[in-house]
This record gives sequence, C-alpha cells and structure tokens, in this order.
Amino acid sequence: MTLRNRCLPLCAVFLFCALSPLRAQQAGVIVLEEGDFQPTPNAAPVGASRGSASFSATPIAAGEVHVFDPRRDASADIRNALQVAARDGKHVLLDVGGNWCSYCKLLDRFYVDNPDVLALRNRHFLYVKVNFSEENQNPDALQRYGLIRGFPHYFVLDARGKLLRSQRVALLGSRTGYQPDRFRTFLRAMAPGQITARQ
Repeated sequence: MTLRNRCLPLCAVFLFCALSPLRAQQAGVIVLEEGDFQPTPNAAPVGASRGSASFSATPIAAGEVHVFDPRRDASADIRNALQVAARDGKHVLLDVGGNWCSYCKLLDRFYVDNPDVLALRNRHFLYVKVNFSEENQNPDALQRYGLIRGFPHYFVLDARGKLLRSQRVALLGSRTGYQPDRFRTFLRAMAPGQITARQ
C-alpha cells in the first residue's frame, strides 16, 4: 500500500473532524484550530525577528534541515543527519509537515518563544524537517516509520536509524498552545542515554 493510499483515509477523518469538532472529540481525535490558542504577548510572526531571538537566525548544525521543501531528497537528508548524529552522539528528530500546515508554523514560533526548549532540542538532537505535501509526500523516506496521524508529526531515530518513537506533536500541547513542560519532558526522555537506560 502506498503512502498516499494510507493517508487518504486519514485525510477523510481530518475533513470529517474539521466539519464536526464535537464528533471528533468523541472519536478521540484532537482537533485544534489556530483560534484555540491564546495569543502570546509580544509573539513575533514566524520567521520575523524578535530582538536577537529569531528562528531563521538560529544556527543550523551540520546535517540539519529547517525548511519544508518538496524539492529536497528527504532520504538523503535523513542519511546525512544519521551520519552526523553518530559522530556527535545525538539522536535525529524528524519533523514531518509542510508549508501548508498552520500548526507547523505555530511550532516554529513556539521554539522562538521558548529558547530553553530550543536549546534542549539542539543539545540532544539533529532536527530534520521532512516535507509532506501534494507536491512530494516523501514516501520512500517515510514509509518505514509508520502511519502519521496528524501534522506536525515527530519521529525520533537513534544514530543507526532505528525508530525510537512516533509522536503526535498535538499531544505536546493543550487548548492554549504547545506546552513547554511537555516538550521538555519529551525531549529529555528521548535524549541519548535516556532511551538506552530504560531498555
């Protein structure tokens, strides 16, 4: 079954959920809309400068990809990140989404507004955005990791490429937005050394 065929039923569920939030909640699907998030005082638009803290100004480590680009070869990006992760003793955090995804943009803004969470992510992970859009769903790169149940979606890989965790990013938030404490807990739990210690 192709990735497109696996995602078509999922798209139907999200369309149904978007049209019927009450039924979606009863079905166990969390549907958040941009209006569900309370505004953050002095929040900068995604990519906009906010003093010295700008997501676009964040240094990008070797092996990282910080843009959703349908022209990129996600398989090559992941292989490159795994090589650097093995050298640097880190895990790889795949962020699957697209430029069409408003929650992906909110996630970018979340990291700008929470530099300590960004620093924790950068300390333990190589961050690779993997495009999923009509132009390119990257089936060769993503099919080995399982079903994606919403966007953005995280896959955590060890330095050998073994899938450690599939994470719906929506579960790291609440109706007021993404929650720093939930992200800190997730990132610490998935950091190198933590996984090995628990296995």
